[in-house]
Amino acid sequence: ISKERAEIMRRNRGILKDLKAATCHDMLTALKSVDQDLLKAAVAGERFQEHFFANATDEGIRDYIRSVVGG
Repeated sequence: ISKERAEIMRRNRGILKDLKAATCHDMLTALKSVDQDLLKAAVAGERFQEHFFANATDEGIRDYIRSVVGG
């Protein structure tokens, strides 16, 4: 494995480790704990927002996601 590829794999392992640690909590805490740029990229899609906001039942999570997408 090249040095560059090994570095990418190491960085990805770190991201996944942090994500796993963050998701061992209630959903709102998990959302607040993950990398906010990653979260924003994940929820930025128009279709995601359309379906999420139409079907979300937890007001706290809905409000938090709304604040993340800037609406």
